[in-house]
Amino acid sequence: MRFWHRAFWNVIVLASTVATCLSAYAVPRVAAPPAKPSQAAAELLPGSTLVYLEIPHAKLLLSALLEHPLRAKIEATDEFKQATSTSEYLGFQFVLRIVESSLGMDWRKAIESCSDDELVIGYDLKTQGAVLLAKCHDEALRDKVRDGVMKLVRGDAANKGEADPYTPDPYRGLTAYKVNQGRFATLGAWLLLTNNTDLGKVVIDHYLDGGDSLATEPSFIAARKTSPGDDAALAWAYTPVASLREMAIREHKWKSQADNPLAELLVGGILSTLDKTPYATANLSIDKHRAKIEITAPRQAAWSSPARDYYFGANGQGTAPAPSAAKNALASVTAYRDLGKMWAAAAELFDDETQQKLAKADTDLGGFFQGQEFGRDVLGAMTPEIEIVAARQTFANPTAEPLIKLPGVALVMHLKDPAKMQPHMQASFQSLVGFTNVLGSQQGAPQLLAETEKVGNGKVVGTTYLLDDAEKVKKSGRINYNFTPSLGLVGDKFILSSTRGLAMDLVEGAGKAAEPPSSASRPNTSAAINLRILHDILKDNRAQLISQNMLEKGHDKPQAEREVKLLLAALTWLHQATLQLHADASSLKLELAVQMADE
Repeated sequence: MRFWHRAFWNVIVLASTVATCLSAYAVPRVAAPPAKPSQAAAELLPGSTLVYLEIPHAKLLLSALLEHPLRAKIEATDEFKQATSTSEYLGFQFVLRIVESSLGMDWRKAIESCSDDELVIGYDLKTQGAVLLAKCHDEALRDKVRDGVMKLVRGDAANKGEADPYTPDPYRGLTAYKVNQGRFATLGAWLLLTNNTDLGKVVIDHYLDGGDSLATEPSFIAARKTSPGDDAALAWAYTPVASLREMAIREHKWKSQADNPLAELLVGGILSTLDKTPYATANLSIDKHRAKIEITAPRQAAWSSPARDYYFGANGQGTAPAPSAAKNALASVTAYRDLGKMWAAAAELFDDETQQKLAKADTDLGGFFQGQEFGRDVLGAMTPEIEIVAARQTFANPTAEPLIKLPGVALVMHLKDPAKMQPHMQASFQSLVGFTNVLGSQQGAPQLLAETEKVGNGKVVGTTYLLDDAEKVKKSGRINYNFTPSLGLVGDKFILSSTRGLAMDLVEGAGKAAEPPSSASRPNTSAAINLRILHDILKDNRAQLISQNMLEKGHDKPQAEREVKLLLAALTWLHQATLQLHADASSLKLELAVQMADE
């Protein structure tokens, strides 16, 4: 319950903050020039705004969250029921009812009345300040909320013998108020909240005088043209990447060469776009089936150096392969990456230290491939289509079953010349098994036996453990039993798997993968995780999760069991999480989505 108490009080703090903001909106207004009918939030914010987040209809976002089917599932949990039966929560509800009675409306309507039209949050680089602007078309209803909350807050302060919580802070004929560390003001239909006096003055100056603002910045104008529109997204965000890049360069945090090959492989192409793009945008959409965020940045193929052709392909047309068919698949990552080209371009992509490490790896790995150069002869023999697959394991032999059950993982690649390379791959794999046995014997690990068997139209060089009766008892439950390294060869596919079962499954399922859509709509990179399978894997390891919870958090067993139970329950509410990276002639788009479980 300690966790839920913390979560509960975080909610209380958030609710109190909202109440404070509403009370701060209770700002008597003096005569001032009326706002221009076309005046938008971007016209009030400075051109140096680094982050602009716009919620076109805050009421719709609030409805999407409060009316989502997940809410009922959360409220049905024992943890939620326990958290909402505490004396603290009941006391909060009592105060909330008083507030609602005073306002003549419930809390949700009160919040919606102060932000039903538009809500904008900005962060300014020059002043290092944040600002919130809330627009309401029904000013009379907003003023009713304002006056009611103001009366309650001032009354509470008077009852406690405290000073008026509102300190007048006039500026150019407008009265702003200081509340705690923030400043508040009413600008026509806009409600202003900021933590920075200088930023507040800039917003008021733009309100009264107009002039250059974020709305006149060329990159913002271009970004606004790509906005999906009020009805297509619940929230839209913008950031001038050029400003972020200049700041990083000044602080010597922008590197032209990578020091981590894995990071380069994952995001090298994205960094090449960020090195040139003027801005990036994001939009959020939520319905009862899915929540999705799309991040988009302008891109030109010419921005990437020839060294990064390995990432996007010639003219930026490289696309990921369709995922393989696998039983109990937990996750799949497919991508276009030409590893041979990346290795060959190491001098341009990586710093000196990393180049030296890659050169050493090239020499060391060559010993497993009959003296061939790893980068040129081995990686160069692969096509750019790459896939990593993870799947839940089942253990048929209880005497060789680990206590902690890990998923099997496989690397799937394609050979340019299968007839030539398959024998080399098989020989290299058998050498690797022998080397593993030598190292394992020194540490008392069970030995592996490699056997080749035909599976469908291909073959698998699979391993199993050699265990006598004494070893079965002595070594039962070892984590080693998660791994039976195996090699699969079918068609042009080369499959290196951590388990024999997954290798056989992938070889047997070769050719059963769904046909991908046209190359024009296929992503450069795609990743998916099946949250139902993740639930099953965690359930397989429930005892270990409870023990880990007790050790790390100091919980007793009942507390740990409740937290693990909640985690497993939450995973049943979701179906799948996906990530896709699309690159075309004019843009780079990263899409993250979570799909809800069917009712």
